[in-house]
Amino acid sequence: MDIGPIWKNALLFECGFQEIDNGVAVPAWQNTTHPAYNTKIRGVLDRWNSRNPNATPEQAMVFLQEKMQELSQLIANNPSVKINDLIFE
Repeated sequence: MDIGPIWKNALLFECGFQEIDNGVAVPAWQNTTHPAYNTKIRGVLDRWNSRNPNATPEQAMVFLQEKMQELSQLIANNPSVKINDLIFE
């Protein structure tokens, strides 16, 4: 998924995209293919970017860290729901 330049810069600013760990252990049955989840994540990123067109990489990274924490909690709170079926904005 192409995440766009502001997100790439934010991730590179922090520690590099390959090193980010969301910290959530998800059973294989729950972590099947998840195109709807990916689409929702893209929408979250696009909405934030359109609302914050002049954001710095640092500001974008703070948003990403907070969103990752929120999504990690959502996954943990819904252990019987597949990733693709989670409801969030």
